[in-house]
Amino acid sequence: MDMDQHLRTLGIGHIIYSLLLIVPAAIVFGVLTSVGVLVDDPEAAQILPLVGTFVAAFLIVLAIPGLLAGYGVLKKKSWGLPVALVVGILNILCFPLGTALGIYSIWIFNKMNQPPPAEPKFGYA
Repeated sequence: MDMDQHLRTLGIGHIIYSLLLIVPAAIVFGVLTSVGVLVDDPEAAQILPLVGTFVAAFLIVLAIPGLLAGYGVLKKKSWGLPVALVVGILNILCFPLGTALGIYSIWIFNKMNQPPPAEPKFGYA
């Protein structure tokens, strides 16, 4: 696999991992809002949609950096790889997918920033 394929895989990985946060956000919002509307308790009817909105917004805010990192890496923006590295490092604690994505981000960042191998020199300098 050449480095362009690794970068494409990294970008897609960050986007998919971020979408894994957005899907539960939509589910939490839909469930809590629906339960809030259907319940007979007026206090719960006010609080549950509010809680669902805040939880969904929080999960979406957590997903935005990963989406930006994936987009930046896929479009080969200059800021894409450093953002992917930071997001990957933050995701390392989210075992197992975040850990794998974080390690892969660090590995690619290291490979991209390595100097080319030196030519062997013969004789005296």
